[in-house]
Amino acid sequence: MSTPIASPDTTPSDQLTVTHDSQPLSMASLTTLIEKLGDVLPPSTEIILHDFADIDATVVAVGGALTDRVKGDPPTDLLLAHFAAGATEDLREYVSHLPDGRIVNSSTLILRAPDGSPVGALCLNHDVSLWRRVRDIANLALKDDPSTIATARGSTPTTETPAEEPMSRSSVEHFPRSIDELAQLLISRAIAEVGVAPELMRKHHKVRVVATLEAQGMFMLRDSVETVGKALGVTRFTIYNYLSELEPKSTATEPG
Repeated sequence: MSTPIASPDTTPSDQLTVTHDSQPLSMASLTTLIEKLGDVLPPSTEIILHDFADIDATVVAVGGALTDRVKGDPPTDLLLAHFAAGATEDLREYVSHLPDGRIVNSSTLILRAPDGSPVGALCLNHDVSLWRRVRDIANLALKDDPSTIATARGSTPTTETPAEEPMSRSSVEHFPRSIDELAQLLISRAIAEVGVAPELMRKHHKVRVVATLEAQGMFMLRDSVETVGKALGVTRFTIYNYLSELEPKSTATEPG
């Protein structure tokens, strides 16, 4: 078992020529561009550049401050899971929610090395909360849509979530500020899915937690095996044994 490498190319990531839709781009030029865009973007918009060369700290450039992330921050849970699954396509126009409840329309464009392997991502986030409120008020004035009229009046709409939100609230993307925060988020969510407290878990419960974390890319992170072992009350060698049972797809590094 070995940690996947974003690209077999030995060129430093900031000098690597990447592509999106077959268009050549320079990671270094993208970094400079995004930093300059940060000076002119409205507060409701943010652009983030991720470099997968260091999966613990993928954020290498930030334009805007919508999610308060800075250079050196880790990927979101959604981006990490997408990378672990191969990042075979872009993630376009999905809905995220900030901790304070604001609604964010997001898109993630995957950047690739010349050989096609994913090496980074360009993420665009736009706060649409105000515009949705304006829409609801307009609909109330025009008496067009009963669901938005109910929302504008502060009551609960009787219809389903609008079709324009392709990702449900259960798929909310989180924006961690540290690798520890990301790890704890993934672990607590995996344990909650099993529905059994770690001290009461049997082996099959713990293997299920490890399988979920594996799919989410947890074991690409630094010290992840030890962190998961501590949370489940087992040794790191036990975690490696669980991962071996989940072969052939495992991203954890063998103990040295």
